[in-house]
Amino acid sequence: MRPQDPSKTREESKTVRRKYDGIGLFSSKAVGEIVMTNGKMTASMNIDIMSKNLKKYIRNLNMGRLYIFQRDNDPKNTSKIGQDYFSKNKIKVLD
Repeated sequence: MRPQDPSKTREESKTVRRKYDGIGLFSSKAVGEIVMTNGKMTASMNIDIMSKNLKKYIRNLNMGRLYIFQRDNDPKNTSKIGQDYFSKNKIKVLD
C-alpha cells in the first residue's frame, strides 16, 4: 500500500481514479487472454471485446456448446446491450 501524501486533505486522499479496466477469460482447462482498456470500460466496449475473444477462446479449447458463461453483477454485464448479446449468441449464462 502506498503511503499517503501528507500535503493532501483526508478527502483528497480517499479519491482513487481507475486508469485501466479489463476482462479475463478462464476455464478449468486453461487461462485465456486478459484484455485491458485504457480508462473505464463501457457496456459496448465489453460486448466488442467479448465478440472478438469469447468464441475464439471456446473454439480453441474445443468446448463446443459445453460451457456456461459466469458473470458478476457489474452494470456492463447486466445492461440491456449485454443481455441482448448473450441471448442473440445463444450463450448460456450463470447469474
